[in-house]
Amino acid sequence: MLAWIPISRRLKGIAGEMERELAASGERVIVAPEQAVYRGATSGYGQVKGNGIVALTDQRVVFRKVIGEPVEIHVDQIAGVRTEKWFLRAYGSGRPVVVLTTRSGVEVGFTFDDAEAWTARLRALEGVAH
Repeated sequence: MLAWIPISRRLKGIAGEMERELAASGERVIVAPEQAVYRGATSGYGQVKGNGIVALTDQRVVFRKVIGEPVEIHVDQIAGVRTEKWFLRAYGSGRPVVVLTTRSGVEVGFTFDDAEAWTARLRALEGVAH
């Protein structure tokens, strides 16, 4: 329990930083910063999984990990979205993993509190396959 307190504080700090960054960017925020888990990628975005804060704008999916490099996927690079129970040989612990497929074929996985809502929002973006 005590280990979670610094992580919780860090997540709140990341959320505040992201809110300021998005406000300054001029991008339209579709989903405000919220907690999520990065489940890894097949290449290019880093293999280290972790908790963090995610947001969706009209331009990109922005994810900031508690520890590690950020992950950003531009909306025009998302070719498809699906949900899986397993991703990168790991079970999603009972929660669906939302898998984004980029135009270059890279797959990137996230676990959200509301996977259905995220899947619907991502699919609603122009050019994203169902």
